[in-house]
Amino acid sequence: MKRINKLALFGSLLATSVVGYKLIQNYEALTLFHPKKRIHRFQHMNEVMPSRALTPPTKPFYFDRDEITKPITYTYKGKTKDLGSFLEQTTTTGLIVIQDDKIRYETYRLGSTSSSTFTSWSVAKSMISSLIGILLEEGLIRSIKDPITDYVPQLRHSGYDNVPIEHILFMGSGVRFNEDYSSPTSDIKRVFQQTLALNQSIDHYMSKLTSERTSGKLYKYVSMDTQALGMLIKSVTGMQPSIYFEEKIWKKIGTTGDAFWNGDRQGNDYTFCGFNGTLKDYAKFGRLFLHEGNWEGESIVPSAWVKESTTIDTTRSLRKQRNLGYQYQWWVPYKENEDYLALGVWGQFLYIHPKSKTIIVKTSVDPDFEKHEMETIALFREIATNSIN
Repeated sequence: MKRINKLALFGSLLATSVVGYKLIQNYEALTLFHPKKRIHRFQHMNEVMPSRALTPPTKPFYFDRDEITKPITYTYKGKTKDLGSFLEQTTTTGLIVIQDDKIRYETYRLGSTSSSTFTSWSVAKSMISSLIGILLEEGLIRSIKDPITDYVPQLRHSGYDNVPIEHILFMGSGVRFNEDYSSPTSDIKRVFQQTLALNQSIDHYMSKLTSERTSGKLYKYVSMDTQALGMLIKSVTGMQPSIYFEEKIWKKIGTTGDAFWNGDRQGNDYTFCGFNGTLKDYAKFGRLFLHEGNWEGESIVPSAWVKESTTIDTTRSLRKQRNLGYQYQWWVPYKENEDYLALGVWGQFLYIHPKSKTIIVKTSVDPDFEKHEMETIALFREIATNSIN
């Protein structure tokens, strides 16, 4: 008779029980950022935390193809470099280049495929910004000059009390928050620990945040600012932001792949990071902005909002050390206002260059993403402004 492996048997029983399932989920959440697990997890975030599927439209949109076969090179700091080598160096999982509605280059790496659902991290912030523009047009928000607590009473005794929506949009809330992903005790790590492992509502977490300075005085990247915008969307629409996004945008832009939005265990969306989708569908959201909020003749996001949210205001404090400015949840390369991008930790990019009709999506698991950030943007800009024929 074979000896029974008691540990394996215990693990099997644990996995099939309700308690065991929750313990496994908590383990996944607590080890979310483990270097050896990130490549898989960033393509399977629905295995790590709760998620809500987004329903695609009945009318799909497909990009044409005119792919190049020759190697692509670019120049950075006076050196000519090879695209393939850079993709390997930055632990790229997927890259798609679209120009004038044609797929010019597409590659999938490290186990990913064209149907993989890549997590957005902070690329989702730009999606949330688009919803604020729609709320304004629909009259559900009077003005971004209004304090957010006029609409979200739950934040009245938090650091967001009386803070204008506009200050939150450009990351000037003044709320105290540590965004350091490398620190095990940072606030950004605590968000996931408390809302996943400890089953706390992220709304409750938000209500406990405090202020460290007067709002509007200084730019400081705080992911919870976007979570506050999510609470605003939920408060004025009566629905989770992912549902509102599905209704107002996702079902109207010809998406075809699987997509979902992650959230806490109480049913609340992580609006600061929770979107997951295919590269082509990310590109369709980019195409919506490329066409100033219009999709095949239908105005979806107000064109004035597209311009306002992606044009840098040089009177505000900028992240000059990275040569980037920050407007309403979009990054804009400093001063020039010729392109803009959504940007996520570990190297997630949605890049838009309107003049050349270029959209580029890059997903990565790059431990040196900050080091490679400006080179990636330089690469994108060179592809956009110089023909890759």
